[in-house]
Order: sequence, then C-alpha cells, then structure tokens
Amino acid sequence: MNQAIDNFQAYVVQNPQLQSAQVFINLQYELTGTENRIAVERMRYNEAVEGYNRQVKSFPNSLVSPMFGFHPRPFFKAQTTDVPAAMYLS
Repeated sequence: MNQAIDNFQAYVVQNPQLQSAQVFINLQYELTGTENRIAVERMRYNEAVEGYNRQVKSFPNSLVSPMFGFHPRPFFKAQTTDVPAAMYLS
C-alpha cells in the first residue's frame, strides 16, 4: 500500500494540473476519511482485546480457559502510522 501511495505521489508531482482537479481533491478527502476510519476500528479492536484478555485472566476463568484454548491475545499495532504528507492539502 505504501509503495502504491509513493508511486501515486510521484505521478502527482509530475502532473501539477492534477493537484487542482476537483476529483483529485475529493480523493484526498476520501483517503483522509479512510485513514480515520481505520484508526477508529483499530482502537475498537484493541478495546475488545483488552476486555477479552481481562476475562481470560480473571478468576475462575484463568483456571478453565486454557483447557478450552482461550489465551490472551496481542493488541494490534500498526506497522507505520506515517501519513504521506505530499498527498494532503495544506
């Protein structure tokens, strides 16, 4: 995904008339909205994992849950949280 964004940024730099096109501006807003939705869902997932882990570790569940394959789960960590600066309006 990062490579595709980098390639697209390079294309935009080579075509400055594209930056003023309404379709491109709309695309920038859509990408920003998508990034925000991903961040919100990542937060919700991590909250659910936190609740699950709390239940698995609480007594008496901590005695029974390993027998049924319930183990604490890791939180989701994004590999990169960098926002491609060239893509967005200043």
